[in-house]
Amino acid sequence: SEEEKLLLHPAILDAALQSLEVFSPENSNHLELPFALKKFHFYQAVPKSGYVYAHKCLKPGCSMPQYDVFIVNEKKESCVE
Repeated sequence: SEEEKLLLHPAILDAALQSLEVFSPENSNHLELPFALKKFHFYQAVPKSGYVYAHKCLKPGCSMPQYDVFIVNEKKESCVE
């Protein structure tokens, strides 16, 4: 099938980016949306199950929030950064 040919299914990428919602303030009235990717690295195909690790980068003088997002397999081997 076409899905099996994909290294990264769009739904998995969407879910990984949705994980950044945990960094939004609880009582916030605004929505932060990612609008740019600085780097994108494939190390291996992403399986149907795995984990997303994300953290906010706190860089001095940075006016826009930046995040690192990692998609790993069940063995915690990096698939995408």
